[in-house]
Amino acid sequence: MPDYSAEQVFAPLMGEPAWHVSIGHGSFITLEFGHPHIRRTEPTARVPRRIVRVGGDWHLWVYCCDWQILDVDRVIATSDGSKEEMNAGANLLDGQVLVKATESGLGTVFEFDLGGKILTSPYRDEADDQWMLYHGEQVYVCDATAQIDLRDANSI
Repeated sequence: MPDYSAEQVFAPLMGEPAWHVSIGHGSFITLEFGHPHIRRTEPTARVPRRIVRVGGDWHLWVYCCDWQILDVDRVIATSDGSKEEMNAGANLLDGQVLVKATESGLGTVFEFDLGGKILTSPYRDEADDQWMLYHGEQVYVCDATAQIDLRDANSI
């Protein structure tokens, strides 16, 4: 399976504003890009209720990793900070336009037009995925070694 660079993966999102940037469970961050769509998940044995959400053409989930959100070069929030700090970081990024995504060591740097940045790095001593970028039935996954591959979203 071929590996991808962050530049390749995020090229279609360049110039797109991030919206509905939010902190989820723990320190997970989600960002939406592109046109909004209603997503509907029917009840299953595991989740016995219908879930309806609005999401973008592209859905970035910063997952099991350490991260920092910066405003220009000042750290606003970290993955081990308070919920208030994390929410302030999410609010800072909401509406900013993605202008660059690059690898940095074992992590990824996401840069936005008004000075916002997200820096990711793997958890120490863990092999969890750092982020996932969903687009339709496909998902790009960045692992703990910063290798990016393309998977079927239904297999995750």
